[in-house]
Amino acid sequence: MLISAELFFHPMIDQTVNFFSLLFHKILGKLGIRIQVSGLRMFLRYCLVGGTATVVDFALLFGLTEFLGLWYLASATAAFIGGATTNYILNRFWTFNNADKRIGRQAGLFIIIAAIGILLNNGILAVGVEIFGLWYMLAKVISSAITLIWNFIGHKYITFRPVNNH
Repeated sequence: MLISAELFFHPMIDQTVNFFSLLFHKILGKLGIRIQVSGLRMFLRYCLVGGTATVVDFALLFGLTEFLGLWYLASATAAFIGGATTNYILNRFWTFNNADKRIGRQAGLFIIIAAIGILLNNGILAVGVEIFGLWYMLAKVISSAITLIWNFIGHKYITFRPVNNH
């Protein structure tokens, strides 16, 4: 079951994100770390969206591999695409509140970042399974943690960077 996009636009979700952003800002400030609340808010939104996309990704990977009998790397590719699509839609409208009218250009950039993410994800997954003998789901946890960093940087600074639509 996919989580509805409307859930992320619910005011209670935004209030919760704002609360934790302010809390983390205060805690980090006490530790001498200065970061803008808006940056924390964006990162927390990104993590919630990423968590949702990860659930979609993992559920598809497991379901396609275990129930349909697909090869784990074929399942991983299809699952990554499902998770990435969820990620794009929710990040565009909620995390980055991006109003770029050049959606074709933006979708193209997203696909490039996602394609690199798939290569990174599947490469780490294959190394974990084929070289280290890990269960594919455990290798997926490791590959997801590493790919998360690439995806956040790529989407923040390339796909969803603010543009002037005048």
